[in-house]
Amino acid sequence: MTPAQAPGLDLQYGDRVRVVVTPAEGDDLPAGAPLFNDAEVVGVHVSDETGQVVVDLLVPHADATVLATRVAAGNVAIVLDSRER
Repeated sequence: MTPAQAPGLDLQYGDRVRVVVTPAEGDDLPAGAPLFNDAEVVGVHVSDETGQVVVDLLVPHADATVLATRVAAGNVAIVLDSRER
C-alpha cells in the first residue's frame, strides 16, 4: 500500500478495517456510497523490495476473489474502524 491508501495510524494485528474501492486514475467519483469489504488485520510488514506497507487481511471466503482483484488494480484504500471494543 502507498501512504495515500493507508490510515494515518499504524495498523495492528486484530484491527477491524474496511477496504474501500477507489476510482481508477481519471475516473469520476461513483455516485452514492463506495463499495467496501470488511476485514481483519492479521499481519503488517514493509516490503524489502518496494518499501511499501503490506497488509495481510482476513476476509470472508466469498469476498476474497473480488477483493484480490481490486487490490491488484491498486484501486483501494484501507479505513481503520474504531479500536474500541
